[in-house]
Amino acid sequence: MNCEITKAEKESIEIVAKYELDFYRQVFHVRKIPAISIMLYGDEKKYRVAEKCIPRYARGTVGYYRP
Repeated sequence: MNCEITKAEKESIEIVAKYELDFYRQVFHVRKIPAISIMLYGDEKKYRVAEKCIPRYARGTVGYYRP
């Protein structure tokens, strides 16, 4: 939130998203490509504040989560 990323960071995020989508396509029959929402917090402090609103089961210790 309220942060900017470099072109390299954007490409890295896109590579991870493609990898995960390819994996799930092999495991499940995916008819429609889902929309993926990504929220970037800029630093750990901002994430830790926002984390309090994320259900405990969906939190990640490395700063990301999957609801």
